[in-house]
Amino acid sequence: MAAGDVTVNSKDVFGTLTMVRGTMEYGTAASGGIALASGSEKFGLSTVYSVLFEKTSGYEFAYDKVNDKVLAYQSAGSAAAMAEVTSGDLSAQVPSFVVFGRE
Repeated sequence: MAAGDVTVNSKDVFGTLTMVRGTMEYGTAASGGIALASGSEKFGLSTVYSVLFEKTSGYEFAYDKVNDKVLAYQSAGSAAAMAEVTSGDLSAQVPSFVVFGRE
């Protein structure tokens, strides 16, 4: 897998709502997040309503709908706010996700 690659494990349709579950290869962190790989844009959906990522090894992930990118965050300390990870090899991070959207 390469950075931004998405593996879809299941896709369920509930009326007009689609739920996609899978994993994502994060790769090397970059300021503003990493783009989803070609073919993985918007997790294979035409519209994304919500993305939930599991925490992995102290990192949290968030989806930027406007730029179709995923950002990594890490706590700077017990009382500090989460800070964006803007550099470094995070290829060991393969967070699971659940996406709600429309095909």
